[in-house]
Amino acid sequence: MAEQRKNPAVWAIVALAAGTIIAGLAVTGGPMQGRAERRDQTRMSDIAAMSRQAHCLANAESRVDGDLSATALCPDAPRMQDPFSDAPYQVEVLDPRHLRLCAAFEQERERYPGLGEWQDDCVVIELRAGE
Repeated sequence: MAEQRKNPAVWAIVALAAGTIIAGLAVTGGPMQGRAERRDQTRMSDIAAMSRQAHCLANAESRVDGDLSATALCPDAPRMQDPFSDAPYQVEVLDPRHLRLCAAFEQERERYPGLGEWQDDCVVIELRAGE
């Protein structure tokens, strides 16, 4: 037993294993990073659903008023508040063809590039009513 404590090879292996674990956590961010990424993915999916509903309302009902509630022609009402913080998502009418949709994201990540122009935690989407 005394021989194992003095063996530098054993300590080198222990140090290497510990260093590998620490480096892995530093690169991946650990479990907290993963949870934050999953929460942001849910928020991103909600923003995408809001965009789809806004496009449906603009096309089917020629409506760009910021109200994304379900209707007979567009029955898929999106979730309008963050399921983790209960904070409402923001919908702002910029003009008759543009809406700004916002959520409070935890991570600085690239957002869905196809939705529209991203500015911080908001995306500006272009709508064409009645097309």
